[in-house]
Amino acid sequence: MPKNKNIIDKFNGICDALRRHDHELDWFKKDFATANKDLLESRTCKAMNWDWITKTTGFDALDTTSNRWKELKANCFTGNAQEGKGKISGKGKFHNVNAYNKINSFMLDPADLVFPLWVHGTLEAVIEIKPLYKNDRTQTRPANWILALRNKSMKSLNIHTVQELKEACTGTDRPQMSSPTIMMKDWINDDYTVTLLSDDLTEHAYTPSILKILKNEGVSL
Repeated sequence: MPKNKNIIDKFNGICDALRRHDHELDWFKKDFATANKDLLESRTCKAMNWDWITKTTGFDALDTTSNRWKELKANCFTGNAQEGKGKISGKGKFHNVNAYNKINSFMLDPADLVFPLWVHGTLEAVIEIKPLYKNDRTQTRPANWILALRNKSMKSLNIHTVQELKEACTGTDRPQMSSPTIMMKDWINDDYTVTLLSDDLTEHAYTPSILKILKNEGVSL
């Protein structure tokens, strides 16, 4: 399904129409806008000065300055969190992933895994994670989260070797698989960068571990 290239204009139009109705505008930005994947992607790209890719294949964005692709997995907080649940935790689900081809693309293109952190419709920070293992001089060793994506895909398909994964993903009759989810524990020891876009973080919106990362206090799981 193609992405809506005009979503930013529509978003700005709705915001303009609601300017005199603060309550409705606030609700729209917190709830409806946060639930729109295309809108989150396009607004993230605008904030980071990336090109938004609206094609349905490949990655979500391109940083033309560094010539790096980006795979976006938005983490959103809308204020409905209960104690220990619903807070931003740095995870992303890969829907309908062709694991073998996707992993190769991450490694060779190369592409970064990106977590835009949205709180009440405001982009507060962006975490970018490299696909290669930290300090690997050969530039061939995959990052921990790449291995996690591979292993979770293999487990979902009930197979045990990379060759089997390749055959399952590149054959004409691809088997159905559940969507693997990359968690913070899968990438915390990888090479990542944090871009803060807010001077006043909404601290209660994050898990303690993510908050430590945003505050540059470091964390290891």
